[in-house]
Amino acid sequence: ILFDEIEKAHYKIFDLLLQVLDEGRLTDHKGNIVSFKECFVICTTNAHYTEIEHLGDNARSKMIEILCNTFRKEFLARFDDVLKYNHLSNETMEKIFDKKVDTEILEVSKTANLEIIVIEDENYFKKKSDIINFLDNSLGARELQRIITKDIISEIINYVAEMDDSREKVVFYFDTEGKLKVSNQEVDND
Repeated sequence: ILFDEIEKAHYKIFDLLLQVLDEGRLTDHKGNIVSFKECFVICTTNAHYTEIEHLGDNARSKMIEILCNTFRKEFLARFDDVLKYNHLSNETMEKIFDKKVDTEILEVSKTANLEIIVIEDENYFKKKSDIINFLDNSLGARELQRIITKDIISEIINYVAEMDDSREKVVFYFDTEGKLKVSNQEVDND
């Protein structure tokens, strides 16, 4: 079970989580019991990020000391470990970029009942590199998703929506300026 940005949760959630983390179960006001014994509970937080980001990976006691300014100590003590997120590397961002672009294009292809190809040439790789190098890695993959949607997928969707012919395949490429264009030529898929 993932509780993302747990610091935003209502204070009563922490009382419930204490029971879950301590006893491995939750009991409601009618006596119904829900077991959590086969679950992993993961909580993420951005609380005190600027204070924690410079600490080493093995600074658990210092992280807990800092996090106690936001969370009760008995809550933090219930966790087996406290880990610090590292910024995403450019290599990881490239993998996320490729997966997101492929997934989004496949979705548009299915919806439009159309084969969509994006040529992965030197201009494509330059565009990818420009996007990734522009990002602040501390913002994570959400910002990357936003830029992919705005700069690539929205352009493809707009073109497909305005198509006035019955083509079964559309080929896109990036020009030397990094602008998405439509090819008038057929491209072999092999």
